[in-house]
Amino acid sequence: GHLWMCRAHIGRQEFIEALSAIKRVIALDPSPPDVATEGYIYARMGRPDEAKRILRELDQLSTQRFVSKLCWAMVHAGLDERREAIRFIEQAIDERADAVMHLKVDPTWDNLRGEPEFSSLLRRIGLE
Repeated sequence: GHLWMCRAHIGRQEFIEALSAIKRVIALDPSPPDVATEGYIYARMGRPDEAKRILRELDQLSTQRFVSKLCWAMVHAGLDERREAIRFIEQAIDERADAVMHLKVDPTWDNLRGEPEFSSLLRRIGLE
């Protein structure tokens, strides 16, 4: 429930509400994609220090369990660090992350859509 509410708030750019919803999700189960979503929200709220703290948290989590490169890509996309985001998306494709199938429709990636490298990645996985 809270995760879908969070995604809906992100889609409407209601970041305060999205942050509240994702914090409830993380309190129950701090999965790497949910932690990355929190970082993305902080970035979109203009709170880069918190977003970068989340990147460090993902680094730490990755020493204990698998963390998809898409998680780092999401936070970098939120920070509008497009080259870094695309680099991590490429790595996520190489690791065969299931979530790459949503790249074309997920609003998280909207700021990358004008990048030729992003379009090339979509073609590479058959989404364009």
